[in-house]
Amino acid sequence: MKKVYKMLTLVFCLAFLFGMTVFANTSKDSVNVNDIITTETGEEIVIAVLEDGRFITASLGTDFYAACSHNDIVGTGKMYRQTSSYNKSDSTYCYKYRDYEEARCARCGKTGFKIYDKTWTNVKHKYKLFGSTCTECGYQK
Repeated sequence: MKKVYKMLTLVFCLAFLFGMTVFANTSKDSVNVNDIITTETGEEIVIAVLEDGRFITASLGTDFYAACSHNDIVGTGKMYRQTSSYNKSDSTYCYKYRDYEEARCARCGKTGFKIYDKTWTNVKHKYKLFGSTCTECGYQK
């Protein structure tokens, strides 16, 4: 009976440690309200974080509170992909991407908002059969 208790205790401790590791890794990608993110078109400020982890941004150069003080931001259905490449020395990943949707205010119709996915998606290198050069970025094995 003591062996069963020891095994259960060990399993519980390992599960707790692995759970803490996963929790620590997920927090580094999260954004908060008033964070500044850099995109291809310039800098944007995070104005809201949705319950599912997606976040809404507005261009940093515009005064969005003066023209629109509503919280009814809805997507327009136009989806885009933001990509970012890794340096050539990364042996695992070629590039990463995150999708976003253009958005507008449902009350006043003001545009210029974006709704971003919560995390980046990593894309691994792609090689031809028996090849040693990535077909996407040119990384050499």
